[in-house]
Amino acid sequence: MFSTAGLLVASVVVIAAVYVRARNVPVGTALPGRSDLALVALAVVTPAVLIGVTDLVGNVTSVPFKTLVLTAYAERASATFAAGTTLARVFVAVPLALVLNQVLVQGSFRSITSSDAAIVLTTLLGAFVLGDQGLVGGIGETSKYVGVGLFTLASLAVHVSWRRFDAKWVRAVAAVPAVLFVVLSGVQWVASIDSIAAGLYGLANVATLGVAAYTYERTDSLLVPALAYASLLVASEAVVFLFEPGPLW
Repeated sequence: MFSTAGLLVASVVVIAAVYVRARNVPVGTALPGRSDLALVALAVVTPAVLIGVTDLVGNVTSVPFKTLVLTAYAERASATFAAGTTLARVFVAVPLALVLNQVLVQGSFRSITSSDAAIVLTTLLGAFVLGDQGLVGGIGETSKYVGVGLFTLASLAVHVSWRRFDAKWVRAVAAVPAVLFVVLSGVQWVASIDSIAAGLYGLANVATLGVAAYTYERTDSLLVPALAYASLLVASEAVVFLFEPGPLW
């Protein structure tokens, strides 16, 4: 399983490298400086706090957190086993999230729109791809990438209309597909929520995507969003291992 996951990560990285080189997409490889410490703290603390709140609400409303992340540890599982499992998931999920969200999506949007718009669009696309699985569950179904492509084209249409046309009605018409995509995706997500805890877990994932996009835009360092993704994963695994050992159902 781990060899297959490693092959998947390597394949995605290679494809991204070819794309970045062909399109000359800038990639932030610098380390964060001292002035970025507040953003680093934001990236690490936000996901962990939101996961803690989700678990607390889940306990109050009788919704086990492990049923949200679909992860379980045996009651006698060792800390070493849990740490190894967590590291394996971080090794797979974090690079995939970085390459897809920051390198490919956000990097492309940064070249055609403003930094704030790139942050919002990256967050929306990331949330759409992950869906109700969340970052812990992995990347969403293949069909969702078709939706990502369509939304990217719709966003490009909005960008072109604002750059080349002065007529407000042209800009309004060009924005319709992108707005419909966001509205329908949001309605679908809300309809899939069956508990307050599930809604909070979804918000935790979306917030992590937003924090990752925001901190990457402000620091130009992939390390900071990587910390945000890792924080979400580690916090989720820690809650299940420490507080909810036993069968999933």
